[in-house]
Amino acid sequence: MLEWGPPAGGVPELSACLLEDNALADYAAALHERLVRTASPQELAGELHKFPSEVISELITLASTRSAAYIAELIVCLSRAARGREILALVYTVAQGPPDRARELAVLLTRAGRNRQGSWLTRQADVMRHHGTGLPPAENLADALSAAQQVFDDQQIPAMRHILKDAVLNGDAAPRDLIGRLSLPVLESYVAYLLEEDGSVARQLLPSGAEDLALYLDSLPASSSVRVSLIRWAVLRTAVEQCAGMLGLLEKRGETADWQLAHEAAVGRSDFLTYLLAQGGALARRLLPSDAAGLTVLLHTAGSPARVPLVRLAVTLTSVEECVKVLGGLQELGTEEEQQAAYDAVARKRSAADIAKLIDLLAPTAASRLGGEVIRRAIAHHPLDTLRLLIEAAFRNALISERSELDVLLSARPDGPIAVAGLLAWIDGMYGPMDTYSRSAGYYVRNQTAEEARYWDGERWTNAVMPLSKDDPAIAALLSSHQVTVDLAVQPREKARASQQLVAALSYAKGPDQAETLRARKNYAYWLNRAGLYTQAYQVGALLVADCSRVLGQDHLNTLAARYDLAAATGHNGRPGEAARLLEQLVSDTTLIRGATHLNTLRVALEQAEWVGRNGAPADAVQHLSHLVVALTEHHGADHQVTLDARRRNAVWTGISGNPEVAVKLLEELARLCTDVLGANDRLTLATRTAHAQWLGRTGRLAPAERLLAALVDDSCGTFGRTAPETIEIRYIHAQTLKASGNRSRARLAREILAQLALELDTALGTDHPHVIDIRKAVTHWDQPD
Repeated sequence: MLEWGPPAGGVPELSACLLEDNALADYAAALHERLVRTASPQELAGELHKFPSEVISELITLASTRSAAYIAELIVCLSRAARGREILALVYTVAQGPPDRARELAVLLTRAGRNRQGSWLTRQADVMRHHGTGLPPAENLADALSAAQQVFDDQQIPAMRHILKDAVLNGDAAPRDLIGRLSLPVLESYVAYLLEEDGSVARQLLPSGAEDLALYLDSLPASSSVRVSLIRWAVLRTAVEQCAGMLGLLEKRGETADWQLAHEAAVGRSDFLTYLLAQGGALARRLLPSDAAGLTVLLHTAGSPARVPLVRLAVTLTSVEECVKVLGGLQELGTEEEQQAAYDAVARKRSAADIAKLIDLLAPTAASRLGGEVIRRAIAHHPLDTLRLLIEAAFRNALISERSELDVLLSARPDGPIAVAGLLAWIDGMYGPMDTYSRSAGYYVRNQTAEEARYWDGERWTNAVMPLSKDDPAIAALLSSHQVTVDLAVQPREKARASQQLVAALSYAKGPDQAETLRARKNYAYWLNRAGLYTQAYQVGALLVADCSRVLGQDHLNTLAARYDLAAATGHNGRPGEAARLLEQLVSDTTLIRGATHLNTLRVALEQAEWVGRNGAPADAVQHLSHLVVALTEHHGADHQVTLDARRRNAVWTGISGNPEVAVKLLEELARLCTDVLGANDRLTLATRTAHAQWLGRTGRLAPAERLLAALVDDSCGTFGRTAPETIEIRYIHAQTLKASGNRSRARLAREILAQLALELDTALGTDHPHVIDIRKAVTHWDQPD
């Protein structure tokens, strides 16, 4: 027995020197025995990591011969030093010895809070010692992680798997904790094993939803050997709802290779395809192919229950040109049920402009008869205000040649005889009775005379005529038809166009100063403002204010309303100071007529504060708005929509005036209140949520801002449509926030969002619309190098 030796800290170095010479191996063993005999548990735990693996095993065997109290304290010290492997080895060695010794250590470990290892030792001593002992459990996650890393470094891969499996199934290790703290080599090795094993541990550890997948992708670099297999497993093995969530996550992350891989795997799942078809909408548009070739492949692979829904989507989600190809393919290969489903879907789901273009493209082909199938259904089901496009397309392509045929189609409509009578009057007035005119230049034409009045055709003033004289009894039906068109229109630009037609008809039939005509003119100016056509709104509004003042008087409520719209149009035309001045005068006049606390008076004051801020005085705007919030709360209630709008504006101008953090806090609170009071998809709620996300981005919190805006885009598209003004603003802010992140892939996604938005607005609003011009400028600017 060696009686002298260096202090514990010098033993590893001396041991290494002795082991270099085989002749001195006995001295090394004696030195190791003395270290274990004389060192405290703290000293021994602190020195173990300095020895090679074979010496550590020898030291553990020696330590197992010490008292149970010494061993228990050593285990606690090893846990603090993150030496999980040595703990397991020490517990395992004791379990192989006398049962009484194992029970004694079990009691001490339990007192030290290491219940799992205490219980395991007790079982080994009582029941299993005659059958050999398995590897003991790690007491906690930290021990498991350090042990797994150590045995992995020693190439003991099965032991690493056993330790981690036990930590998940029997310990307190949550998958999220385990994944985030494993080193990359261990994580890759274990994930590769789980993907092949696919047992209970795999189901617990591998991603079951979008958040789990994000955790893995954050831990696994793009070059990781298991990343591809993991994404494919996650998409193919999870429930369809979770699969959809994962695809949404990958799309938002902007990592193209991951998205393509997941997309290809997902659309190969028959159950996921059925789910997509049932969901429809934005999700299907993002995930299903947008061309005839890709959809044809899916048609060949889809099960029979999915084929008809897939056909419906194939003809509604693709471009008009691709839709023509799909219809042609169905004529050759589709069943009768699938063909009829396609015709119905085109007629009911596609716009009148799309159907007219589709019919023109089908006309010169062998599939021209399909145009007749589509047009008949479309005329029976499309909104009344779009039928002119459809009827003109039918005339151009000789799909309807007799008036009686059109009468039959129109009689099946649900609009009622008055609306249909107005449309028939328009047909006879614009084209004449169908059997008295010859077809010229591809469509029916009526020769016009110099005496016929000018009439608005929906795009510009032309020499087209008002189809009926003022005294004709059918004029009432025609006016009713125009009013129905206004009521059915959804988007502001459509409302403005329909209102202009109604104004023209009322001016012709009843006179421009008649009360009904003035009301229609007021609505026309309002919808021009909402549509962003501010130049026209100002021109129409200025004439309307002059006429209302002359006919109704300065103090009439309709005159005050017209002045309000004119002030807004003035500001939007680049004169915010003049808008603020007009509104200040309007506040004074409205106060005299209705009182200072009337809701309309406070509404005008609210708009005045807005234009004060836009004129370069944000602090003044905040002061005005703060007073208005108090007044509105006191007289109309804290939950009134105008009060909530005042609070939203106050928060926004607070941020602009130099207090962005305060703005974020105010908008976050207000968004919750608006959701509770008005609903999540109310116009004001969406505006408040958008402002909150925008100010989060402006304060540098881009990731949460991106998530909020992505959800807002989906909500606004579902509520108002993709080209509604509210949705346009949210999509534009979303693109700006993505670009501000500084990430190249997000910047590319932002550019794609803007380009797609410009393309959709071209069709919906026209190339000369201010929104389209602004967005195209932004795309051009982003294409230029910094």
